[in-house]
Amino acid sequence: MLPRHTVRSYAAALAIGLGVGIMHTASAVPTATILKFSEQDEGAAPYEARMVVTPKYLRMDNGSDAGGFVLLDRATNAVYSVSRMDRTILVIRPTKIPLPRPTEFRQQVLKDKGDFPAVVGKKVVHYTFFTNGRRCFDVYAAAGLLPDAVAALREYQLALAGQQAATEAKMPPSMRSVCDLANYVFRPARYLDYGFPVRQRDDAGTTRQLLDYKTAVPVASSLFVLPSGYRRYSVK
Repeated sequence: MLPRHTVRSYAAALAIGLGVGIMHTASAVPTATILKFSEQDEGAAPYEARMVVTPKYLRMDNGSDAGGFVLLDRATNAVYSVSRMDRTILVIRPTKIPLPRPTEFRQQVLKDKGDFPAVVGKKVVHYTFFTNGRRCFDVYAAAGLLPDAVAALREYQLALAGQQAATEAKMPPSMRSVCDLANYVFRPARYLDYGFPVRQRDDAGTTRQLLDYKTAVPVASSLFVLPSGYRRYSVK
């Protein structure tokens, strides 16, 4: 039997940035929004992560231009994860959800009435998401902040949902987590409905917090080029 964390591991591995590049030839990319985050798994040391957002791509990596990374082609919604060590590219293309929605799948969102520091004048609100009474996700969201980055993150989450669902479908129903089903399959982008996530935490204790961002930054087009000669594969 597959372990319960298998579905979560797809998103976690991709978020860390196994490595990706894109299939197109190098071309001029005028500017990008670059975001830096602190990410941390429960019980582990925090590490820095980077996102590079353009109208065509979303790239996620550990801040290195030369290391492994994950790339979303926003035109096709295909996700590529490149491993420099293995010289491989995991290819994930959007697919239909091959899994029925659970009969009992109650959703609830609680809005915190507390005050939190604003980000560049944008009010931050804390929301908690529950599924069947279980606390599955927390987000501190700033409405109106970085709307294109929000759109790119939404596209990324939805692009992965079919693969996440296929993994869940291989598990016995008794081992499926309602939080995994909500967070990664049926409602993967719900937290983005409220603005840019300046801080987020899932039910496994994995956190991501925005450290800094810059807009209109010139970037090299090579950031979005898939390395040649790497073996491509997909997870069935």
